[in-house]
Amino acid sequence: MSETNGDGIIHFGRKGRKKYQLGDGPVVELDVIDVQNEWRRIDTSFRVDGKIPEDRDEEYQESAKRFAGALLQVDDITGAEAWEFIGKHMVEEVERLQRFFQPISPDKPESPPSSTTVVTLP
Repeated sequence: MSETNGDGIIHFGRKGRKKYQLGDGPVVELDVIDVQNEWRRIDTSFRVDGKIPEDRDEEYQESAKRFAGALLQVDDITGAEAWEFIGKHMVEEVERLQRFFQPISPDKPESPPSSTTVVTLP
């Protein structure tokens, strides 16, 4: 929830920017939405009818390693590390942020009802 300090300025957090570090590499701060959008462009360029053709799989894997390595500013990255970054860390953060991109319907409350029952004791 946004808060004001009486000055009319709405203060809010820096959603979508996260810091990552692979091994002993540098700490990098990335905009996860920009990263996800760029990866989608790369991923889509390889796909035919929604799938990666077998004859392009090696090139696709190398592309993922170059992409993740460049963002994380490391020269030596394994396929497993690249996919952990792209397929786990980026996806989880984008999914967490998706609720901020959903418009709030006037017919729905801003948050789901509480699952907690309050009991008043005599």
